[in-house]
Amino acid sequence: MQMTMGRVKTWRRLVAGLVILVLANNGVALAQEQNSGSQGSASPLVIFNVASLDRLLGDVRYLFVAAGQDQINEQIAAGIAGVNDLKGIDRTKPFGGMIFLAPGIPPRPVFVGYVPVSNIQELTQTIAGGDGPGQLKKIEGETDRYELVGREGNQQVILKAGYAFISAEAEALDRKFLDPVKLTSALSSSHDVAVSLRLDTVPVAVKNILLTTLRANFAATMQQRDDEPDGPYQLRKTSQGNTLEFMELLLTEGDRVTLGINASQESRAAVLELKLDTRKDGNWAKSLKEIGSKPSYFSSLVDETAPLSFSMSWAMDKREKGNLLEMLKVAEPQIAGQLTAVAPAVTSLFGALSKTAAGGHLDAFVQYRPTKSDENKNMVIIGGLKVANGQQLSAAIRTILIQLKSNPDVGDLEIDIDEHEGVSFHRFRGNRSAEAEAGGGRVLGAEPSVYIGTGPRAVWVSVGGTASLKAVKSSIDKLSGSGRKKRVVRGTRPVPFQFVLNMARWLDTMDPERPFAKLAREAFGGGADRLQVDIQPTDNGMRVRVNAQEGFLKLLGMAIGRGITARREAAENSPDDESP
Repeated sequence: MQMTMGRVKTWRRLVAGLVILVLANNGVALAQEQNSGSQGSASPLVIFNVASLDRLLGDVRYLFVAAGQDQINEQIAAGIAGVNDLKGIDRTKPFGGMIFLAPGIPPRPVFVGYVPVSNIQELTQTIAGGDGPGQLKKIEGETDRYELVGREGNQQVILKAGYAFISAEAEALDRKFLDPVKLTSALSSSHDVAVSLRLDTVPVAVKNILLTTLRANFAATMQQRDDEPDGPYQLRKTSQGNTLEFMELLLTEGDRVTLGINASQESRAAVLELKLDTRKDGNWAKSLKEIGSKPSYFSSLVDETAPLSFSMSWAMDKREKGNLLEMLKVAEPQIAGQLTAVAPAVTSLFGALSKTAAGGHLDAFVQYRPTKSDENKNMVIIGGLKVANGQQLSAAIRTILIQLKSNPDVGDLEIDIDEHEGVSFHRFRGNRSAEAEAGGGRVLGAEPSVYIGTGPRAVWVSVGGTASLKAVKSSIDKLSGSGRKKRVVRGTRPVPFQFVLNMARWLDTMDPERPFAKLAREAFGGGADRLQVDIQPTDNGMRVRVNAQEGFLKLLGMAIGRGITARREAAENSPDDESP
């Protein structure tokens, strides 16, 4: 592919800018021009790590190959060639940056970048030969000390054990750095790119200062505002209190928080992972480990091949139960105030919900499912929530719905339209506009209804046409008898939270003329269309994992590639274009 001189210069500038950014960190204003006072700790608070330049470029290359945007890879290769092929940088070792806490009250963050250097002379030529501003100058009289001169300011550089450490402060480099290869080995082995917050490196005295500051800030924000009603204020106060409680736990018992991404051409997928590690001997670790200890009542209904599926079977600890009970306690008078005619029924409803919360198990599922024998390929939504004291809850819901039925603004509400296996069903059909019907008809049918089913063990919801009621009845039948229990393989852990999206199942429901639909059909036409989110406990914490198959990478790559192409063509057609 032939490239104009203007386009080559553009990509040379981009790659040269990347080199300067990595080395100089001129976009991070974390190190102020003041004395650090001490060498400080060799253990960083935060690490941002790239496993290697080759792995990073390999991920980028794979992204655009999968998306059919090979010309973007050619442009990137030309840009790298324009900056001396990045000679002087070891492309097989990790690079990134670290944040240290300089001694003091309060401690001051200091940023230090680290880049593997194979040849300092070649690196000097690479930086000086690029279109971006930058020179690497040797400091006279200093061993392995350099100064990186840039447009936004100068950075200090020291060479140690095959790495260039870079900071805006010379004093920040007067410390004994740990070997970046060993320091980041766990990150590099699991993630192509990762950032890790290492709370275990923060001194206890510093944590106490942070906790005091946090509590003072929250105490100020949790004050009732002028003209703020009591109900909304209580809800806001409870929510902020829960947030503060979580942050206190994170500071007192949290060890590390790691966010990383890894793309694999072999598995044709990318995995984004957020991992929380807590103190093994702490109460938080014990409670997190028990999250997935209770099987779901709905386990046999979860179909991971459905267009969309969500399931949760969450065993709450004492703190979480208390928070949920407090939220229900605060919300009850707000709802009762809106439904004064049936206030006793509202109290009965919240009593049943509180009993469910006190049991400590949140058990629910929701799924989009295609309807059977439907020529229009519509879908239905079905879902369920396991409850305690279902009979009390059923009676309360019926009383409230009867009261709402008398309100003309509610729409068409029918009570006790059907009954199945002890579950009573009520139907609601709102006042839909023609525009809403046109939009909803592609997915849920022309006249979707909401069905609410209440029984002794669960509350059921389905949305769609008459097929949705049939679907939820079928689900109830499937739960009866021995079919309710889903076999768990020995040695495996149940997943307390899971979300699955199979994108190809949605293609027929999309408007084919919309730009996104056209991209989606091209990206997911060959399969590899699954997006899965799992939240699971670990031995001493929790892991959130997002697995996106290659179709989503194609979609991302096509969107980026087309955006780059559009901007390039606009630049080439502008009067200021530098190309001949």
